Amino acid sequence: MSKDESKENQESVSGQRTVEQALDLALQEHNAGRLAEAQDLYQTVLEDEPDHPVALHLLGVIAHQTGKNEVAEDFIARAISLNPDYTEAHNNLGIVLQKLGKLEDAALCCRKAIALNPEYGEAYNNLGIVLQEMGRLEEAASSYEKALSIGPDPEVHANLGSAYQELGQLDAAVASFKNALALHPEFIEAHNYLGNALEELGQLDNAVISYREAIALKPDFPGAHYNLGSSLQKMGEYESAVYNYQEADTGDARAKLLECLYHLEKYEDLKDVLENHAEADKDNLLVAAISVFTSHQLDHENPHPFCKNPLDFVRVGKIADRPEEIDGLIDGVLEDLEDVYAVWEPPSVSTIEGYQTPGNLFANPQGNVAKLNTIIKREIAAYHSEFKSKGGLFMEQWPSEHRLRGWMVRLFKGGHQTGHIHPGGWISGVIYLKLPKPSDGEEGCIEFNLGGYSLPRLKEQWLTKVHRPQKGQIVLFPSSLFHRTIPTTTDEERIAISFDLYPA
Repeated sequence: MSKDESKENQESVSGQRTVEQALDLALQEHNAGRLAEAQDLYQTVLEDEPDHPVALHLLGVIAHQTGKNEVAEDFIARAISLNPDYTEAHNNLGIVLQKLGKLEDAALCCRKAIALNPEYGEAYNNLGIVLQEMGRLEEAASSYEKALSIGPDPEVHANLGSAYQELGQLDAAVASFKNALALHPEFIEAHNYLGNALEELGQLDNAVISYREAIALKPDFPGAHYNLGSSLQKMGEYESAVYNYQEADTGDARAKLLECLYHLEKYEDLKDVLENHAEADKDNLLVAAISVFTSHQLDHENPHPFCKNPLDFVRVGKIADRPEEIDGLIDGVLEDLEDVYAVWEPPSVSTIEGYQTPGNLFANPQGNVAKLNTIIKREIAAYHSEFKSKGGLFMEQWPSEHRLRGWMVRLFKGGHQTGHIHPGGWISGVIYLKLPKPSDGEEGCIEFNLGGYSLPRLKEQWLTKVHRPQKGQIVLFPSSLFHRTIPTTTDEERIAISFDLYPA
């Protein structure tokens, strides 16, 4: 976020010497990172000139930098109302609104800044960030490319690489991250991002090199330690992976640590990790899922409080009561989503032989998608009412403030989703819009199980629940519950909308 103001903006103030001096000193303090001192000086300016747009704008910048984005929105909007052509303020308001989740408004602000200054590379970059969060990945990539046409910037190259990665264009992502590093060899995050893209390409040896370069630059970088552990785990180097997961010491890293200890048959160490971090990881769904699996396999009490028996919390409902209502709504939803961008077998997700949409279908729902959004919320409320007396943290700490994220999956012949959970959610679900004709056996069904990703099973007996979906059904379950789609052999497509409710 830009803090430097143009001479023109400074000369637009009242011209009082004391105000100019206070503003100059405030900018010096701000640029030096002394935010409290800068804030006091900006307030001093406003005592003399309550409608000073620069001081109002930069107070908003400080509010954003200190995590007070609603306050920031108010200050910067006031600055713009006083000076509608304040280019930097429009750009920075876009950043604030993006942080507040007001993505459409954020995009409008960035576009206004660009309209005022078509060579404003930072605004193109910020617009790309907003569009990427909205799932409009191709537009985001174009915006980043426009920013780079104005001037080279390692951060923009990294952002472009991220968009390419989400688009499944991994070779282009690798090239963008390397461009960022060519401009800034000590760009720690770019080394890490490059490692991620290389890992998704299956180039694990090269990914390990990138992660180690990031760690060499920042030995206490949890993300790089975690990612290095992930690559080493995939290579079967469990002992080395354990070391890096311990160095990362994050919730996700502890979940992966449990997997490695299980592979190494260090069951007592596994139990110690579960018990010693029970409180810290109480709402860590990755740990919850592995705890359910290992407690079943090793015949020990499950110490994790989230949802000890997730198979008991599967609920099947309908999006409407009458068949004609179901058909009408589904036809409308499919029409509304006909042109939504989707990625074939996107990296790092479970979809095989099919398309999946990036972003969030419910970020700003319109038309029939908005109706579906309302139905999902209604069904989630009914789910909570049905299960709230069953106990466990899953029900006891049900999030009072939450958000909904949804995506569409289209599967074709042989299409399926591999076993996975939704660790960022609280409750997950799927609505079936189009299904192949039922066949013999369980193909096309959704299977719930105790999972454990690729962890070996020690018992022949296995707990599962299989459901054959019907058009218009909505299936809800804890986000910690492993589930997969059993592949079909038919040529007919299978379309569904999956979603997570997660704490705000």
